Amino acid sequence: MAVFNTEGATRRGWRLDRAVDYEFSPPALVAAGDTIVVVDFDPVVNTAAHTLFRLTYGMDASVQLVGPWGVGQTLDNGGESI
Repeated sequence: MAVFNTEGATRRGWRLDRAVDYEFSPPALVAAGDTIVVVDFDPVVNTAAHTLFRLTYGMDASVQLVGPWGVGQTLDNGGESI
């Protein structure tokens, strides 16, 4: 799930709830114009999944990956509120 900061200021202290639960913790900052992608695995611990995700979706190191969201939670491909 991508989070893009369209505002002109750095944001911190965000959280996702409803579809999946994830609380952005420091140092997760989203600067103006930056994107963070929340994934269902821990990108720091699971380096194989981290690398595969970046290769699969063509993401360079400028996109910050964070996670995981709540255990056992999944996103509905049919759409839902976050």
